[in-house]
Amino acid sequence: MFLETLQNRLVQVCRIDSSEPVVAGVSGGADSLAMLDGMLRCGYDVIVTHLNHGIRAQAAEDAQFVQDFAARRNLPYISAEVDVPALARRERRSLEEAARRARYAFLFQVAEEHHAQAVAVGHNADDQVETVLMHLLQGSGLEGLAGMKARLQPNPWHPTIALVRPLLAFWRSEIEAHCAEMDLTPVADLTNQDPAYLRNRIRLELLPLLQAMQPAVKTSILRLAEISSEDAVYLDEQVSAAWRNVLDEAGETWLRFDRDRLLDQSPAIQKRLLRRAFQCLAPTNRELDWRAVQTASDFLQAPTRTGGIGLPGRLRAWLEGDAFYIARSGATDLPHTFPQLALANPTLLPAAGFVDLDGGWRLHIESCAGERLPVAPSDPRHAWLDADALDHPLALRNPLPGDRFHPLGMARPMRLSDFWVNQRVPARLRARFPLVVCGDRIVWIPGLRVAEWAKATANSTRILCIIIQTSIEG
Repeated sequence: MFLETLQNRLVQVCRIDSSEPVVAGVSGGADSLAMLDGMLRCGYDVIVTHLNHGIRAQAAEDAQFVQDFAARRNLPYISAEVDVPALARRERRSLEEAARRARYAFLFQVAEEHHAQAVAVGHNADDQVETVLMHLLQGSGLEGLAGMKARLQPNPWHPTIALVRPLLAFWRSEIEAHCAEMDLTPVADLTNQDPAYLRNRIRLELLPLLQAMQPAVKTSILRLAEISSEDAVYLDEQVSAAWRNVLDEAGETWLRFDRDRLLDQSPAIQKRLLRRAFQCLAPTNRELDWRAVQTASDFLQAPTRTGGIGLPGRLRAWLEGDAFYIARSGATDLPHTFPQLALANPTLLPAAGFVDLDGGWRLHIESCAGERLPVAPSDPRHAWLDADALDHPLALRNPLPGDRFHPLGMARPMRLSDFWVNQRVPARLRARFPLVVCGDRIVWIPGLRVAEWAKATANSTRILCIIIQTSIEG
């Protein structure tokens, strides 16, 4: 019965092909040993892997046990050692979390190197019950109540190699019975009895109390996970549809959303969209939990800081006009919604021709002597200048402290810093904004406004035209 059920789950639930290799994480315990034995008996091509975490005194013996088991069955065997306690101290993580991250990083590295279709691990139904209870105690939402998935693709470790859990429907007692039937002698992990770990306290202390009140509590919790998983799948479908609606643009290290469309979503969908954004940018960071989602949601609803907010996983969130950004800290590939050019010193503009800026922007300069002004000379992409009002050669430079600007249509000059705010120019783009100047006076802020004093009029006899355009337009 065990093998028949396992075969069905491997095909129908885990959806793995017996003709392609699978990497199996084998600790030597009953779960992983039964999984490995069962997959081999079902005809699967398995690569045996073992990671020595450097935590337990008998770790080297366990590694040798798995190696010998693989050798007796002529199976490929790959192992590695990681000093998890040192890793946990260095990354300031719990021992459990550091071990988990190291283990999956190793498994998926092996899977990628050997072109495996999936990584298989031995979590069982009892593990699922313990996981759901852990999530419940930690205040998890629906995803936490759904527990672990039998197949996860994409996952935090790889976009195309699946993570599968073939034994997720088997109780520990069924697995141990299979080991006994097949004369398998697994190693014992003594850390499973250590109450220092939350999972162990749940298994050894909490579950017996719950079973005393409700003998079938484990079956009930497993059913809760299955129901929650079905609901979560439906919500994921709704989130995918909403994602296409609210996401304006995405880079490798940033996402830009339409704030109004994001705010139009129901709270449940909105928070799941934020969670998906976190998963895109920092897929393996578990600090991006419900608290981080709530922090980002609160800021989205009522931004209190113009510079945005910091989030776990070295992420930041901020607003730029109608756009809501989430990005990795220090992201350098953010989009240039305005022209940019870093200038150490002022650079003279040619009398005619092109000047290339960053991000595909360029200036096109031409003389329009003897020509009449266009119908709409106030187009911010065009600077129609009175050449006779320009008593110095035109130059490009970046903003300086104390700069003042006299915008077209206004009675008097204003501080450039106030102009940036009025025009909703993001703070991150102000320092490298290229300004067209004449001497120490700003003539034109490309794409935004011409200076009142430099504008061409119907009485101008010599007109200079500068156009800001993208490479697509040019």
